[in-house]
Amino acid sequence: MPPSASVHILNTPVAYLCTLRTNAIGSVDTWYLHRCYLENTRADFRHRTRSTAAGPKMAPLKEGVLMDNSAPDNWDVIIVGAGPTGLTLANILGRYGVKTLLVEQLADIIAYPRGVGMDDEALRTFQSLGIVDKIIEHTTPFHWMRFIWPSGRVMASMEPQAKPYGWSRRNAFNQPLVDRVLYTGLDRYPSVEVRFETRLVSVRQDDNNAIASAEHIELKARYIVGTDGGRSEVRAHMGVTFDGKTAPDKFVVVDIRNDPIGRPNGEFHLDPHRPYVSIALPGGIRRLEFSVNDDEISNEIDVADDALKKKYEGIFSDSEFNRLDHI
Repeated sequence: MPPSASVHILNTPVAYLCTLRTNAIGSVDTWYLHRCYLENTRADFRHRTRSTAAGPKMAPLKEGVLMDNSAPDNWDVIIVGAGPTGLTLANILGRYGVKTLLVEQLADIIAYPRGVGMDDEALRTFQSLGIVDKIIEHTTPFHWMRFIWPSGRVMASMEPQAKPYGWSRRNAFNQPLVDRVLYTGLDRYPSVEVRFETRLVSVRQDDNNAIASAEHIELKARYIVGTDGGRSEVRAHMGVTFDGKTAPDKFVVVDIRNDPIGRPNGEFHLDPHRPYVSIALPGGIRRLEFSVNDDEISNEIDVADDALKKKYEGIFSDSEFNRLDHI
């Protein structure tokens, strides 16, 4: 995970890049995104932005004030990508009455686990949106993380207990269920529309609009925001680089229903031959992440039963493996 993630905002007549902070486990600081968007609508763009040219003066955004755009596909903001960041931003903008279109190339929000951790700042954002009580049903607070030698001895343990901002600092979460809460939360906002199976083809801008071309339709807005992940098409179309470094190691990620291990929290097992991560997630899900050697990869990582059995050696017996319910 790079030290920072980016949400890319295309603003007419010039592009702005808002670089968002992330915590140690990669959760985007959506509260900072909230502030970044609102401050970008202020008159002088001085706060938390980096521009390549002087932009137009704009009046402060006021709650309930919409862009005067009568055309059905003219919007204040188009968000590309209905993951947790895009869904959160759509809720934030909906709260302020901003005319917002959220587009997603998939047919629905994801139904399988991906992200596994969020911090207290994320929960503060959900609290401000009035949905935190539903979110925490799908989280495990005060989530410990231990680093374990092959002998079984604990080398180090992260055991957060403080709540300096009112919420647990480290939380495991079930992303599909949290995403669903964020998605249904949009029903509260008539200014927000969601369109699935809408794939971005290109992004450009003229003197008056930022323009997103999808298949068979052209969409216009004051801002286009890319929240479409590490392979962001918005970023590619804007010509924005994704700078940073990451370890060259490759891992295979496996999620299992009906947690066959049953221990709470998370563990980094420091096996020199095959290090792996084991994380208990809400809803009885077990996340396992295994390092993969170069000789185990041809075009793709092998995840067939025999290959998985080899990775599970020392964790599950053959009979236990046969009972695993992989997601």
